[in-house]
Amino acid sequence: MRTTATALALALAACAAGRAGPSAAAIVRAAGAVRVGDPWPQAQHTLHTQLGPPTKADVDAYLWAARVGDDCYLIEVRVADGRVAYVDDPYQSPARAAAGSYDRCADAAP
Repeated sequence: MRTTATALALALAACAAGRAGPSAAAIVRAAGAVRVGDPWPQAQHTLHTQLGPPTKADVDAYLWAARVGDDCYLIEVRVADGRVAYVDDPYQSPARAAAGSYDRCADAAP
């Protein structure tokens, strides 16, 4: 729980500071960096090293997003019991895609 609170605090601090998020290329390169079942502290370190702090964090979900023109790139990781419980590999969501996926990505992008 402490790790989750720390990550959330880092994400909020980065957002408050107006810090730019990761590049679309960095998000695409992060594919496969963490897997379901990985211990969250190590996975968090890996992603933070590659992408910086999450651009959006909830209680158990961490998102890194970047917008390039009308497209949005996103990677999402969910955590449960101190382990990675879900990884949505990086994907590109064009503005013309289903509203839900694009909106979720755009909401997380700085």
